[in-house]
Amino acid sequence: GRPGVAPVTDPGADALAPLLGIFTETLPGAAVDADTDFFTAGGDSIVAITVINRARALGLPITPRDVFLLRTPRALAHHLGTTGAPHTETPAPAPREDGPLPLTPIILRRRELGGPLARFAQARTLTVPGEAGPADVRRAAQAVVSAHPALRLRLRVRHGVWSLTTEPDREVTVVRTDGTDATAAADLAAGRLDPELGEVVAFTWLETSRTLVVVVHHLAVDAVSWLILLDDLAEALRGTAPAPATTSYAEYAEALTYRSATAVDDLDHWLTALAAPTPLPPATGLRQTTAVLAPEVSGRLTRTAPAALGLGLTELLCGALRTALTRVQASPTDLAIDLERHGRVPALAHHDYTRTVGWFTAIAPVRLTPHTDPVAAAHELTERQPDEDAHAAYGRLRYLNPQTAPLFGTHPQVLFNYLGRGGESEAPRLTGVDGHSPYAVEVNAWTDAATGALHAEFTLAEGVPDAITGHWLTALERIADAARTAERTAPVTPLQRGLFFQAQLAGSTGHYVAQSYFTFERRLDTDALAEAMAFVIARHPAVGAGFTTDDDGDPVQVLAAGRRVGVRTVDAATDAEVEALRLADRDTGFDPGAPPLIRLTVVRLPDDRDGLLLSYHLLLWDGWSREIVLRDLFDAYRAVLAGTLPVAVPAT
Repeated sequence: GRPGVAPVTDPGADALAPLLGIFTETLPGAAVDADTDFFTAGGDSIVAITVINRARALGLPITPRDVFLLRTPRALAHHLGTTGAPHTETPAPAPREDGPLPLTPIILRRRELGGPLARFAQARTLTVPGEAGPADVRRAAQAVVSAHPALRLRLRVRHGVWSLTTEPDREVTVVRTDGTDATAAADLAAGRLDPELGEVVAFTWLETSRTLVVVVHHLAVDAVSWLILLDDLAEALRGTAPAPATTSYAEYAEALTYRSATAVDDLDHWLTALAAPTPLPPATGLRQTTAVLAPEVSGRLTRTAPAALGLGLTELLCGALRTALTRVQASPTDLAIDLERHGRVPALAHHDYTRTVGWFTAIAPVRLTPHTDPVAAAHELTERQPDEDAHAAYGRLRYLNPQTAPLFGTHPQVLFNYLGRGGESEAPRLTGVDGHSPYAVEVNAWTDAATGALHAEFTLAEGVPDAITGHWLTALERIADAARTAERTAPVTPLQRGLFFQAQLAGSTGHYVAQSYFTFERRLDTDALAEAMAFVIARHPAVGAGFTTDDDGDPVQVLAAGRRVGVRTVDAATDAEVEALRLADRDTGFDPGAPPLIRLTVVRLPDDRDGLLLSYHLLLWDGWSREIVLRDLFDAYRAVLAGTLPVAVPAT
């Protein structure tokens, strides 16, 4: 039989269940448990904001820093239980008066690039619950516009000079129609937008399909804002008023202006990046093409590769693009790539933008050498790009500081943007949007929340071959394959350090070998058991670890993706034969440098019964961890037999 698991006594136990629910909702397809690492399970900094907002709505006051540092439901729950943080809503801040606000770097960039603002918008849809009627839809729309001043933004243009204000709250109109075509409705709604008249949001209620179509001008919204807006609309339709933002967009804009006068760090870095050669054709004759990576490969790429390779997902995707660009360059040279990020880095220490609607996007260049290996390109990108705060600071230097702005006269020829995991594939696509772009190659990628497949939309200039998309997909497949066998080292615990040296002295005979033996009133499927153990090793890489010493003679764990444990089968007719088998297996021992340090033996017993012998080196885990390994092994075995084994996501 299977041993029980010790009861949870963590001080944050009350918070664990709701946090598990939030992780499960925001990480579809992942096998979520208390030790699931949010980022290795496919989460990103954008989806993290949804986690934070949903936790706060349940009275769990976590912060962006908490999610980035603690990462798992168990660690977050423990933090909440030990900090004494009250499980109550954050008091609403005093509202800032509507009125003028400074232009932010991303909005000044849009002015610099030029082109018409008409239909420069984004659209999303929301299915309305059956009990809600037209009056409920209008009340929800009104509540969201009232709560978010950016949806009342107005642009004024005088002699080419832009200025922004937020208008006072006013009555919201929801257009009702019997149609069912959300894309057609979004197209019509986009035509009603005019930022110079203060019209930056439009709602259409499709009564037949019970769909609310929301279109917002891009001056007022970004990818993170949509997560906030759609959650707020859903809550408002249920009668819950949206919580106010902790920091307003106007306060953010004012803080950027304040900081721009003094922060001039990294100026040399940025000017060197912009001085890269420009080997691609000019940005004329633009066309669009799409690329989709198979869901199975996408799963390995987005969920397994970052942890296995020790690199961020955005860096891996952009590294693949760098190799694709190398393939289409006649004479490969350095080039700069503009990296687009969410930009929600606090301009002042007390700022919190997790519930702020507005356009925060930060774009900054990174200069890369030619590469044919996408993992090497990703490593170089990681080394050359600054941290998130410096990335956001680039916009202040380029657009807000009058001394440094004249130094920035050029743009890279390539832009890459990873939007994270979301529903962009189902979002209505607006027509008639101005196609002007300064880039010869622009890539907007996202992981589809419904299928798990990685999608990318390429905008290519005349002279850039369509083959670049195939080169990119091939590079991504190489990264996914590399993640299967990637090796990396990790430090050992003090206990492991002592055991390692003792094991070296004792040799590979049966010292430091532990065993667990179970009997079953049925036959075991050895293939399913091998798959289950492979899942456990992928979930907990330390289970498949080997041990060696580094260049300084210190012991380290050697972790590798894709390690498997073979399952042997032996027959035993009596208890004495089983005991002899156990003793012989223990005496065989393990070589710590030859992983995996685990053996699985299925013992065929009389009367269609089976035994399972699990032998392992004591270096691998302690008694508490043993319970986790066994739980996950048996759970995975049942899932293999049922055909429901999920993609294994490394835990912390």
